[in-house]
Amino acid sequence: MSRHPRKRAQNDISQIRIIMWQIVRHIVLSVFIIAILHHLVVFLKDNYTARKTKDVVQFQVQKYQTILEEMQSKQTIPDPYNRPPLGYLSPDEKMSMSADLAEFAQQIGTTPIL
Repeated sequence: MSRHPRKRAQNDISQIRIIMWQIVRHIVLSVFIIAILHHLVVFLKDNYTARKTKDVVQFQVQKYQTILEEMQSKQTIPDPYNRPPLGYLSPDEKMSMSADLAEFAQQIGTTPIL
């Protein structure tokens, strides 16, 4: 064993301080290097890449104009099946529906509501 235990304890403490200082130094140096590399990548990306910006409003306006021009340029295509336009009712169908409606209204008027 050592003759001077106090001197050995001081030696151990100084070695621990040196190791702690090295650890702190490595941590600070690593964070610094990571920050430098991050800023370098951001700088290179901002300065050497083309920005992709879309004008969404103008794109939609152009799309609308194209659709409008197509609709105006097309002539009405005749229906090969000769169907009447949507919502069209012949006079006979109108009369039949009117009679059905009157009959239904009469039934409701005489039926008690529970």
